[in-house]
Parts: sequence; C-alpha cells; structure tokens
Amino acid sequence: MRNRRKGTRAGLTVAQENRLDDLARDVCMIRAGAALVEDEGRKQWWGACQRCRRTMWLAWCHVFTRGAWSVRWDPDNYFAWCAGCHRMMDQYWEKKRDFTIERIGEARFSALKMRSNGTRIDYAAVEIMLKMERAAMGVNDGGGA
Repeated sequence: MRNRRKGTRAGLTVAQENRLDDLARDVCMIRAGAALVEDEGRKQWWGACQRCRRTMWLAWCHVFTRGAWSVRWDPDNYFAWCAGCHRMMDQYWEKKRDFTIERIGEARFSALKMRSNGTRIDYAAVEIMLKMERAAMGVNDGGGA
C-alpha cells in the first residue's frame, strides 16, 4: 500500500483517499494516452510526457500540490509528466502556470486557482465524476486502460 498513514484526513479514510488517487491517476494517464504496465501489483504508466513529448515512465503531477485537497482530484489540476519535467515544473512556478493556462485556458486556470484555496468538496461527488470521466473514455469500472 502506498499510504501507510492510519485514520482519516480531511474526512477520508486511507482506503477512500487511495481509491480517489487511483481513479484520478487513471483519468490523467488515459487522457494522456499512456499505457498501463502492472508489475507485481504495482501500476506504472508508459507514454509521452504531456510537456516534452518524450516517451518514458510518467508520473501523476499536480499544478497545485496534492495537499490542496479541494483540487487534488480535479482533472484541470493534473498532468502526466516525465520525472525531468515534473522536477522542473515544480521548481519554476511561472512555467507550470503558463503550461497550464496554455492547456486549459485563462478562465479555467483562474477558477482552479480560486478552488485551490480550500473550497469544501463532496468526496462522493468527486468519485462519481472521476468514474464518469473514465467511463466516457471507454474504460470500465475495473480500472486501467
């Protein structure tokens, strides 16, 4: 299990948090056209980085940190980047902001920024939204691409 923390945080159990993380990661990687590779139960994604376009292992990367619970699972808040781009984008906020605006537009970025400031969210609704988005991409409830 990725998350060894016990109890709850932000009203979620560890299992609920991990389930939402897995759903959002699936949506992110499927949207990027990445291929799922499972090795001894560990999910990894192989595909083209959404920033540099090089084909390699990808990570689920956030514009606003995963600690911003109000946008942690928001599809406008994450991208599939390689390790190099992830590191660079985390070090240079202006580049990350500009990339995001180029991808989602100024209005959606402004709305995302406002939501990142602690808006309360309904986790059950987030799970339904992620499942619907994944289903719209032609993926069943079992997960993966």
